[in-house]
Amino acid sequence: MATAAVLIPIKSFDVAKGRLTDALEPAERAVLAERMAERVVRAAAPLPVFIVCGDESVRAFAERLGARVIWREPRGLNAAVTDGVEHLRGEGVERVIIAHADLPRATSLAWVAKAADVIDGVVLVPDRRNDGSNVMCLPTSADFVFAYGVGSAAAHEAEAHRLGLRFEQRIDADLGWDVDTPEDLAPDIRSLISITNATTYPPTEPAPKATSMTAAQNPLTPAAVRFTHGTSNLPTPERALAIGAHPDDVDFFASATLAKWAADGCEVSVLVCTDGSKGTWDPDADQADLIATREREQEAAARAFGATGEVGFLRQVDGELESTLVQRAQVAHWIRKLRPNVVLGHDPWKRYRLHPDHRNAGLLACEGIVAARDPKFFPDQEFPHHRPDALLLWEADEPDHAEDVQGFVQKKYDALLAHESQFESTMKATNDDELNVFRARVLGKLEAAGAASGFDVAEIFKLIDDL
Repeated sequence: MATAAVLIPIKSFDVAKGRLTDALEPAERAVLAERMAERVVRAAAPLPVFIVCGDESVRAFAERLGARVIWREPRGLNAAVTDGVEHLRGEGVERVIIAHADLPRATSLAWVAKAADVIDGVVLVPDRRNDGSNVMCLPTSADFVFAYGVGSAAAHEAEAHRLGLRFEQRIDADLGWDVDTPEDLAPDIRSLISITNATTYPPTEPAPKATSMTAAQNPLTPAAVRFTHGTSNLPTPERALAIGAHPDDVDFFASATLAKWAADGCEVSVLVCTDGSKGTWDPDADQADLIATREREQEAAARAFGATGEVGFLRQVDGELESTLVQRAQVAHWIRKLRPNVVLGHDPWKRYRLHPDHRNAGLLACEGIVAARDPKFFPDQEFPHHRPDALLLWEADEPDHAEDVQGFVQKKYDALLAHESQFESTMKATNDDELNVFRARVLGKLEAAGAASGFDVAEIFKLIDDL
């Protein structure tokens, strides 16, 4: 038996979410409850899943998804969790992640177990009101007294201290979003109600590993992603440099990958080619203020996804970036200075590209590598020549490399949301509902890339490793 497992208590879908009566019909509530539960089960991968239930429809649901059932007559949430943990302890499971079934934005649970391993104690992810206990990981050997309900986060922290266990609370916006009231029904969550699975699976055959919304099912996702199967998951580089045309480009196209590497010890740096001075729909905006704001936002975004290296700016005029010897020398300087093993940038050969800055920033990344690697280019520069090991091009016309970013979607959200000046223009999100739609659109693109490349969520690139 695995040393860690996920435990999900689920009552009958037909009676779930009674507080949504004023917003949804009974059949809609049942569909939503099942769809949310499926997302939580999918998010548990690669850990085994155990579902505590006393309902035949939930049993069939669990078997369809390849989860094991711990059958208990309904006695309340605390009793169900206690029985489930006792059962897992008897099977040799050392750590249990207890997750609610109403987490529609769940993408990964395994990191919670890793965090608990690090502190050798209890890790709790509260709801967004910092009141409930949406996800909690603890050792099965602890005689933990569960206190789910109002104020459970504080009660569970007190219980951990009573038992002498180290306790850590982790904030995760995705896992923190549960659904109890009509106000919780953001547009991306309501969309789950209308999704139907085109394929049904026999009760004994688990569904293929995937998220509950495929690229074809999610209306916010492109219908298909072009991907030529090649390679995946480079070894974590010691140093990486991402070169973007504007503040926010790196975060849109590669921040989940960079967050994954940063979490594994990579020194990640960011280089922005233009000043971002055209990034507004306000004709009266002060461009000097906008430039300063966008630089601060890029620095905050890099910190948000975990970058520990430098954030540099070439400050070329937005919309007027050119790939000349002057700019090539600047990029070569940064590559020689930072000495990245991997460089990331725009694909300059993407067909039908409108924005000249993206095209020229991509050319500068490629041409800058050539200049940086050869000692006879710009020999007066202060740093010696340097040849990176690999180049990853995002927005690629023919992507052939995927990075599995399971567990780092929230870091991508955090980075993107640092660019507040772009909410109206680029993100088209000026209120909470529109921000939720934006988040769903970002997740949809990651899911589409994952579906094309064999992962739940992924960022995809063209890999060039003959530099």
